[in-house]
Amino acid sequence: MADLEDALRARAVAHSGLNALLGGRFYPNELPQKPTLPACAYLRVGTVPFHTGAGGSALRVGRVRFVVYGGTYDAAKDVVVQLRAAFHRWGGTVAGVTVQQGFLDTEFDLGFDATTNQWVTSIDLRFWYLEP
Repeated sequence: MADLEDALRARAVAHSGLNALLGGRFYPNELPQKPTLPACAYLRVGTVPFHTGAGGSALRVGRVRFVVYGGTYDAAKDVVVQLRAAFHRWGGTVAGVTVQQGFLDTEFDLGFDATTNQWVTSIDLRFWYLEP
């Protein structure tokens, strides 16, 4: 069954700005070992179901964190700019999931990781969607 993450991955790889920077390096949960940079990992950090007076509803709000890794600070931030362009105020049906709209929640820099020589930054978005 399709889920929100499937829809987001399909949208990300189809978005020309993200595709130009990432070339498909958009991974669920974590990066593979020794990835080509820049790259992005995404994970759902929460979901809130909506209930009506008549009972349950298919409407959900999912919060998704996109963690971006770049060889330079600017490379990581360029991906964040494209993530915002791809998902903030975006809606549509993709991979069998209807996303009503995405909203920017939080952006933050995690700094330089000297162990991996990567700059790390992050963006959280909330997505109003209908659970299939």
